[in-house]
Amino acid sequence: MVFGGTWITQNKILPGAYINAVSRGAVSQQLSDRGIVAFATHSHWGAEHTVVEVTPADFQNKCMEIFGYSATADEMTGIRDLFKNAKKLYFYRLNGMTGGTKAEVKFRIGDESEITVATAKWTGMRGNAISVGIELSSNTPDEPTPENPAIYDVTTYIDGIAVSVQENVTNASGLIDNAFVTFNKTVTLTEMVATATGGTDAPTTGADLEAALRALETYQFHIFSTDSVLTATTGDFIVSWVRRMREDNGSKFQTVVYAPIDSAFSVDYEGIIPIQNDAVVDAATQLTAQGFTKSALVYWVAGAEAACAVNRSLSNTVYGGSFLPFLDYDKTDFETFIKKGRFVIYRNGDSVNVLSDINGYVTFTESKNYLFSKNQVVRVLDQIAIETALLFGGRYMGKVQNNANGRDSFKVAIADVCDQLQDLEAIENFSIDNIDVYEGIDINSIVTKIAIEPVGAMEKLYATIYVE
Repeated sequence: MVFGGTWITQNKILPGAYINAVSRGAVSQQLSDRGIVAFATHSHWGAEHTVVEVTPADFQNKCMEIFGYSATADEMTGIRDLFKNAKKLYFYRLNGMTGGTKAEVKFRIGDESEITVATAKWTGMRGNAISVGIELSSNTPDEPTPENPAIYDVTTYIDGIAVSVQENVTNASGLIDNAFVTFNKTVTLTEMVATATGGTDAPTTGADLEAALRALETYQFHIFSTDSVLTATTGDFIVSWVRRMREDNGSKFQTVVYAPIDSAFSVDYEGIIPIQNDAVVDAATQLTAQGFTKSALVYWVAGAEAACAVNRSLSNTVYGGSFLPFLDYDKTDFETFIKKGRFVIYRNGDSVNVLSDINGYVTFTESKNYLFSKNQVVRVLDQIAIETALLFGGRYMGKVQNNANGRDSFKVAIADVCDQLQDLEAIENFSIDNIDVYEGIDINSIVTKIAIEPVGAMEKLYATIYVE
């Protein structure tokens, strides 16, 4: 990774790209793509305290293996909403390391004690849906002997659906663990069918959330999100982490959280996109049984924000999620939500749309004005910061001399990035003269200033109609 962050004085120790964005008073100059989400949640199955990379193809083809459910199951409603827009997911299961138990498949022959045949690969209650069947193979001899033993087929099921079959096994030592269970290699094989029991979920704690954020620090993504209903402590912790990652580490991403205006923590920062609406997950929707709560809109919003192009806004975008947003607000409510920096979904005639693509930043200053509350503007600034850091780290850091020729080359490379953004109508009125690159205090440092004018999508119409 390229070290970076923001800077006030030229006193950095690590080589890297330190970039400020302020109001004005594979390494390539091709713009990198968007659409990567990091998501942390409580889960009934899956690798514990591990970042798992999931593509749309993985979700369609390996969903049972990764999440414990088929891609069309109600329990996967949230991840399906996320993948309606996202191109990649870094999934982190919050619970499982402490307190959870793995389900076990056991059977008994006659009066003997129960023997464990297989153990679920992961902790969690979803392991209780596993069963194992052992049956004689059609290839077994008519009269098995020690020299010519019986042959078995061993099948692993989830909810009665075969997910793994191993054929022609003569001894348990030949059993191969699969994506769902590890086998006891010492049992004596015999015909049986048994269902796993004893799998329990570990609780999710603040320490689990800390571990998730720590694990994700080395990954590159555009949106982080969690469907946890945050407390004052966990909310403040996430906001502080996002601020540190953006400003000290140079990791340019935003975070989508459920945080209505009565939340117990402040979201006054351009890196936080706080959702106002509750998701309606009452008994009628049958989604509470799958573990979803009023925070479930984060799935669709996270995917949509991550994939939103640098020259686009989600303002007035049709809401495409599966969860029903609470919509019983009036004009005064919406004005309050906008003033308090809330991302809100509203009823627009027969449609349900995003009101305004804004973040939680509301305390404007001379050096950071209202433009920073617009997610479209933040995307542009973050894109320039990301591309500049990639250019510097890949082509210049430790490779190009810090002289007039080297600095001019870097200036031209940055201008190429900005020209692409201008071609996309993400910025306007740009020329190479808007960039200054000069030698820093140290012999091995440079200072770059880039002046840009972001373009915003139309949101307000003020019209006067004259009658003659």
